[in-house]
Amino acid sequence: MESASIRVSDAKLRAVHADDLDFQPFEDRILSVWRAKIFVAAFAIVAGLAGYLAESLLFREYETSVVVRPQLPAALMEFSAVLKDTNGNWHGIDGISDAAYDLFLRNAQDIGTRESELMANRSMFPGVNLDDRLALSRLSEKFSVIATDGKTGPGGKSTTLILRSKKGWQAVSFLDRYVADLVATTSSLMLDGGRNALETLRNGYQRDLARLRAQRDIAARQNALAYDEAMKTAIAAGIEGPITSNLASTAIIVNGSASAQVPLYYYGRKILEHEITNIESHIGNDLAIPEFANIQASIKDIDGRLAAVAQMKIQPVAVRPASDSGKIASPSPVGVVLLCLGAGGLCGYFTATIRNRRKLVRDA
Repeated sequence: MESASIRVSDAKLRAVHADDLDFQPFEDRILSVWRAKIFVAAFAIVAGLAGYLAESLLFREYETSVVVRPQLPAALMEFSAVLKDTNGNWHGIDGISDAAYDLFLRNAQDIGTRESELMANRSMFPGVNLDDRLALSRLSEKFSVIATDGKTGPGGKSTTLILRSKKGWQAVSFLDRYVADLVATTSSLMLDGGRNALETLRNGYQRDLARLRAQRDIAARQNALAYDEAMKTAIAAGIEGPITSNLASTAIIVNGSASAQVPLYYYGRKILEHEITNIESHIGNDLAIPEFANIQASIKDIDGRLAAVAQMKIQPVAVRPASDSGKIASPSPVGVVLLCLGAGGLCGYFTATIRNRRKLVRDA
């Protein structure tokens, strides 16, 4: 009777500790795994297949990239030359390439521009509802803009635009179009900046010319008024001609070259009347401005340069087009399958152990 009780107690003890790996000897652990090989293999195969399908159908992403570098300064030399004498980032050949590259980089980092481009090309992303703000934001987050300063490698400055895409998306076409639009926007901004700089320079010349015209007209009217007052005095005094023979002309007075200035009415009515007519002819006459010819030539030159800018096309950066390399950006499929195989096998082992424990409890 006592022996039967001991056997029952031993069976219950084995059932209780059948799942306790610390209680089992190492040989028993290996034996228990071998006994559960069917469950382990079945669970591992199912889990591995499920992991592969989930990774390939739901989580797998591919990486497509475009590399952008600063343009060679020689390619922007004509644009820089047209903008000589202006202020801004585009007038110096030494810095124009870096300035254009920095402008492109700022445009590439603008999230609003990127989302607008995605909305305009929604047909390239089947299965994504871009009318949903959250879906649009998630798609925008699949972009990466990686800029290097060239200090850590021999390749110099570069910007890599990366898009992680799902199968079926037209990632290469979209990325090429997106970068082309960024380049066109950068070019347009450069040309607008150059045009504004030239117009500012031309406006400066026009302001100088307007100032000189105003000075010319004011001076002429003041002189005409002084001569008119002198003529009235001469008429009142009955002086028709010069009082002395050395006053044949008022030119020495006008030019300030007289050794001793004499009253204007001494010249007489006839000469003063002629001088008033001559002075009034200067009002509105640009030829009376000594600087007029040079200023007019400068304005004409700027107009020619503005016309050249209107016809100009520039490539602000150098672009290496996107290619469908097929590089997987998501976790490695092999790694996912191996992880799922291990997790499935472990689940199969625990399932077999629990079944065995319950069987031992029932037998006890």
